[in-house]
Amino acid sequence: MSLPDLAACTRVVNVISAASSSAAVTTGTGVDTQGYYEALLIVNTGTMASTATLDCKITSCTTSGGTYADVTGAAITQMDDTADDTVVAGRMLCNGQDRFLKVVMTCATAASLRSATLVLIPYDTGNTSNTTMDFAV
Repeated sequence: MSLPDLAACTRVVNVISAASSSAAVTTGTGVDTQGYYEALLIVNTGTMASTATLDCKITSCTTSGGTYADVTGAAITQMDDTADDTVVAGRMLCNGQDRFLKVVMTCATAASLRSATLVLIPYDTGNTSNTTMDFAV
């Protein structure tokens, strides 16, 4: 598959825009994964406030407006105020999961700059496990 073909088939969704917020929980919009094989989650931090912690996970549901539940193993290890300007990623297979995904970020203690993006990939990338989190990009 050539690069133009790949770009035409891949879908990139900014699910939580870059923002500094002290909101306890930020939930992204629902993303329809129908027709996609794998989802790549990219979490990006800017400046983390002193004593801040950041958790990020993927939740799923069979319908876009239903009740979302945590996807087993699809969570990034908690980041703290030493994680300034850090990018971490995780991937999960869409096959066998509920069709709709949401990303949930919990930022405790203080405001910190952070964002999350999902990249949906329509083909097998060789990921042999259902979820692989916390790899560097």
